[in-house]
Formats: sequence, structure tokens, C-alpha cells
Amino acid sequence: MSGIYGFYSKVTNKPKDADLDILKRWNSIYGRDGHNYVENNNFGLGCHYEKISVHPQETDCVFEIDNRIFSIDAIVYNREELIGLLHLNEDDNNISDERLIARVLINLGVKGLRNINGDFAGAMYSEETGDLYLFRDHMGARTLFYYMGEGLLAFSTDIRGLTSMNDVKTGVDESWLFSRISGRMLLSQTQTSFANIVCVNPGCCMVFHNNGNKIESQLECYWKAGEKKTRFKSDAEYIKRLRELIEDAVKIRSEAYPGGCGAELSGGLDSSVISLLLGRMNKAKAFYSWSKSPEALPYVDKDERLAIKEVCDLTGIECGFCSDEDMNSAEKIVDNVTRSVVGNIDENLQFAYRNMMPPYFNVVKMMQVLAYCNNKGTKVVFTGHGGDEGVSHRPNVYELYRNHEYYHYFRNVWATTHGKKNRPACFLREVRNNLSTGKDILTQEAKYDLNADAFINSDFADRMSQKKYQAQTFFFDPISYVREGGSRPRLELMALFGGYFGMRYVAPFLDYRVIDFALTIPRYMYIKGKMTRYIYREAFKDILPKSIYKLANKRTASIHSERADDGWYEYYDRLRKEILDSLDKDLWSQYLDFDSIDDWVKQGKPQTEEEDVTFDRNFYFLGLCEMINNCLHKQA
Repeated sequence: MSGIYGFYSKVTNKPKDADLDILKRWNSIYGRDGHNYVENNNFGLGCHYEKISVHPQETDCVFEIDNRIFSIDAIVYNREELIGLLHLNEDDNNISDERLIARVLINLGVKGLRNINGDFAGAMYSEETGDLYLFRDHMGARTLFYYMGEGLLAFSTDIRGLTSMNDVKTGVDESWLFSRISGRMLLSQTQTSFANIVCVNPGCCMVFHNNGNKIESQLECYWKAGEKKTRFKSDAEYIKRLRELIEDAVKIRSEAYPGGCGAELSGGLDSSVISLLLGRMNKAKAFYSWSKSPEALPYVDKDERLAIKEVCDLTGIECGFCSDEDMNSAEKIVDNVTRSVVGNIDENLQFAYRNMMPPYFNVVKMMQVLAYCNNKGTKVVFTGHGGDEGVSHRPNVYELYRNHEYYHYFRNVWATTHGKKNRPACFLREVRNNLSTGKDILTQEAKYDLNADAFINSDFADRMSQKKYQAQTFFFDPISYVREGGSRPRLELMALFGGYFGMRYVAPFLDYRVIDFALTIPRYMYIKGKMTRYIYREAFKDILPKSIYKLANKRTASIHSERADDGWYEYYDRLRKEILDSLDKDLWSQYLDFDSIDDWVKQGKPQTEEEDVTFDRNFYFLGLCEMINNCLHKQA
């Protein structure tokens, strides 16, 4: 694991030393075993690395080959294949992952990156051409952000390294903010919450070169998900191939790290398959659930923890559950790392991690997972993230019609009318509803109940409502969903928190071979009558407990039986007021209606379930604003 950073500029636009120090400090979170930095008049490349994998690692971390200078953050899972492809000598078996990727670029060019199965991001400066290259892995498992202003480009693994630089001119990205607060769908592989700061496209390389007084860029993509359809002669071949790819994706990743592996275990199909495969490979060491333990919260009907227990019994691995002890441990780790990197910023805030971190709902859970697995001695946590996005996939029958699989479409609709009176009439009615109302619901612009419309400044709302937003393609167009960045938010959190804990989150379902295969096979393989996710269930039918194999939807019954602590409101009311006091009113009055927010604060403690939901939702959006507000805080 590494944090990489640097700049590219006209000579007169080189960043100040203070700004370079900011980049260095924020990226030190991602690697504390070594550091190197190289620069000349118009470029600088830096790297902080941390030894996690069993592979040879480039301890110099910024290195030169054939007049090209590299800074790379990488773990490669198909080393032997690449060594053979490059015709390297036997002595080169000890080549580092970083140099292996560098050799791919030198020998095969940008297109050669498609052959790398790994999680990577990197920078290359060519002394021959004077060009800078920034590149990322197929699905964007490793983060890499950049800012391009007048004559200056700066890049960083950690986005806060850029927002904190005095020479970086940024602010709130208005379309991002409006989509989040209003509940619109706005997926993007590159857009961030900050103006003028974007991500390097996954599966691509950005090439920058000086053209007089201007830096120009060119995008070169080496891979795009779902480009070529896959066709076999039988359903059995599709099922067998999916099983082979997923098993191999788990295997090669588990072998890249020392000792055993941790895994998130929710009781759903995706996490259960990964946990069971790790168990069968004798690589499982620790499982962790986002639910509370049965001792703290008794079992209820359709409890997901019963499914978790079945997986644990089959693997012989104990599962940890969310606890205050793990939360305290996580907060101490994040607090200590943050303070060591950026100092005691904003001492009035209760925890240092609140200074700059996103308040997404799963942040606390992810921190607890890492704290628990860290205490168990693992350096890696496997997650089922990416399964829903395209591999196990939750389809709507309309997807078959949309992909011109008419025979299977009508056959599946017919199957859903089994046992109904006047079945032909019921069938025609179902088809009509699915292709009219059902289609419209799926394909229209998404608007979620999860919004805080009342908080939006009316002028801002009028201006931004003219923009066209996206449909929820998750259910009927997984190729678009993946290409547009549906996996991205969680991946960025995985990279961020992996850095804080000196660990790595791994998502085998986002192995580019797995997701490409799953996206390009016939859509009917995912739905058979009333059974969805058909191919995935069949691929692992022999190892899944029957209760999980037949699971229609992921169960979260235990969450609904939890009772809030008596003092919860006092704590969050105090926190809410701290957040409002911290916001820059000159900035946020352009976007937020503070009169409406004040009215909400005056309402006091929620008295109904609906008011509870509104409180949680509004608090979440204030947290988003606080994150942006604090990230825009310039460091001395």
C-alpha cells in the first residue's frame, strides 16, 4: 500500500514548499514504512509506502527505468502471467510489483495495462517527452485525484492533500452537492465533491504535456467493462465459468497477503460465498458482522445472524459483532494517525476523524471491521462489495426485454402468474404493467426519499433543478451502472480507511475478469421465474447453506429490533449544533436555507417514527456539508 503524490507545471508555477509538505503529510497516512521524493524544474513525484503483501516491494518507491521516473501504488495478483508476457528472466521473479507495472508500460504501452490483474494507481514522468502519465486499475480500487489549474497540475492519493493546498483553487462542486441533498442520482467515475478536482478514470491513463503556457491533457483508455458479449452453448457452461472466475479471484488475492484473511460477513449471498471460499482455502482468520451480537440483542424472526452462524459453523471461524470496544479502538487509531499527520486541527471537535472524513452511513461499521480484524492479526479484509453491482446482480424482468431476450422475457413473466385464475389475462396484464408503469419507474430520473429538500436554498434549487439527472440503472442496466461509477463511493472509503489502519480492503468481485464476464453473458441467466440471481446461486449451490441459497433479499431483521440509547438525542443534538457552528455561513448560505435548519433544530426530540427518519436524514446531510467545509480548510 502506498500514498503517491506530486505535481507537473511550468517552471514558474512550481508549488510552494509549504504546499508540497501538505501533499506529503496527507499521503503519509497510506504508508509509514518509507518515503521518497524526486523533483526537477517542472515535475515532482513522491511516495509513502507500507509493506503489506508477500510480494517483493519497491522500498525506494520512486524509481527510474529507461529515462522514465515512476511512483506507483500497487498489488499485482497475476505476477507469473505478466513475467511470462514480458519474457523476463528467472532472476526477475523477485521483481517488485511496482517495477513489474513499470515494465508493462515501457514494453507494451498504456494498452498493456489491461493485462494486469491487480489494484494499482501510478504516475510516470518521461524525461524524453516531458509528459506526465497518471493511471489507475480497471475498476478503480486505488484512488488517485488531480487538480489542473492555470499552469499547474497536482495529484494525490488522498484528496485532502489537494483541497488543503493554498495554490489549489477549489470550492464546492454544486451539482454533486445538489444531487446528494435532493436525492437525485448522479453517478460519475471522475467527479468529486470539490470543484476543479477530479479522479483519474479507472481503466484509463491521463497524459499531460506542456504546450507553451498551458498544460494539455489526453485520455487513453485501455479497458471498458462489458465491451464484448460472451456466449456459451449451455447454461451449465456459464455457471461453471462464473464459479471458476470467482474462486480464482478469491484465491489469488488471499495468496498475496501473509497469514489469514479477515472478511465482512452480513449473512447475504455475496459475503457468505467469499467467507465460505476463504474457509475452504484455509485462509479465513476473522469474520465480522455489522450487526450487534446475539448476547447484546436477542435473535428475532428472520434474523440475518442465524445465517451468519451457519457460515461460521461450516468454516470453524468465530464472527465478531459491532461493539463499543471495537468502536473505541477504531477511534483511537484514526485519531492518533490524523493528529500525527496534520496536527491538532480544530480541537473543539470531539474526534479527529470528524475533521476530514465522510459521514456516510457505513463509515463507523467499516472502522469497526478494520479494528477487529487488526486485533486478530490480519492485514487484509475481504468484502462482497461489487457483487450487487453486476456479478450476483439483482435484475428486473424488464432487463430481458431491454436486451432483446424476448423469449426468456415472456417465459419469465408467464412463470410469475402460476396458480392465478384466468392466467392468460393475468399474463397480459403483467406484461402491460411491466412495459409501461414498471419501465417508467425504472428508467425515469431517480428521486429518493432520502433527501433534505427543505434545507436547500430556493435559488440554488431553481438553478440546479434544470439539470438532467440519472435513472437508477442498478436494477436493469448493470453495464451502465458499472461504467458510470456505481462501485466508486465504497471503494474510496475502503482505500481511505485501509490507509488509517495499515491494512487493505479487497473486493474479489471487482476482479476485472469476473465483472466483465458477468456483465456480458445473457441476462436470462440471472432470472428464472421467481428466482433472481439464478446463475450465482447455482454456481455455489453446493457450498451455500439452503437458507442462504434460497434467500430472496438480504435480511437485516436485527437492526429493526434495536432500541436507541436513552441519551442518544442529547448527544446528537449537541453534535448537530457543533456542526452548524463550524460551517462557513458565507459559503453555505448560497446552498442552504438556514431558517429551515433553525426551525428543524427548534423542533426538539423526534416523537414519531417519521420524525426519527427525518432526523437521521437531515443529520446525515449536515455531516456531508461539514466534511466539505473542513476539507476546504487551508493548512499552514
